[in-house]
Amino acid sequence: MNFQLFFYDDELPFVSEDTFIIQILSNLKCNVYDPGETVIKSGSKTKFLYFIQEGEIIVKDNEFDIITLPQHSWFGDY
Repeated sequence: MNFQLFFYDDELPFVSEDTFIIQILSNLKCNVYDPGETVIKSGSKTKFLYFIQEGEIIVKDNEFDIITLPQHSWFGDY
């Protein structure tokens, strides 16, 4: 998997330090979710950081869509 897209930005002068990237990548655990499957329920606390390698995530509040996070986005807490 190519995770470089999460740490470099072509439009902004942003490049992550190599040590930071190594720390993140060495602690990754891959989870695969099916379309429509809930990743985190609204209002829940999480201690994880999620990277969207493929597809997209729709953030909902009850039945309303709030935002769609595209491929190569991330969300969560770290």
